[in-house]
Amino acid sequence: MSEEEKRLLQQQIWNIANTLRGKMGADEFRDYILGYLIQARYVRLQIMRFAQGVSVLGISKGNVAKVLVQMPTVGTGSVEFDMIYG
Repeated sequence: MSEEEKRLLQQQIWNIANTLRGKMGADEFRDYILGYLIQARYVRLQIMRFAQGVSVLGISKGNVAKVLVQMPTVGTGSVEFDMIYG
């Protein structure tokens, strides 16, 4: 990717962010986006941990739904929640 293409991509991303932000202040938007990114990372980590557990336990694809139903929900008392959200 050339420097010109990088510059154009950066400008396009910035314009999209400004459009999404609308009339919201930049600081408020930053806080909103950071919160979203933290939540997205948390969900991704949970999915990865679940997938690792499925492969370690040798659960077949047909039984994954049954395992999902039996999984406890994550609450404020979980280690992962406390690590991320303090």
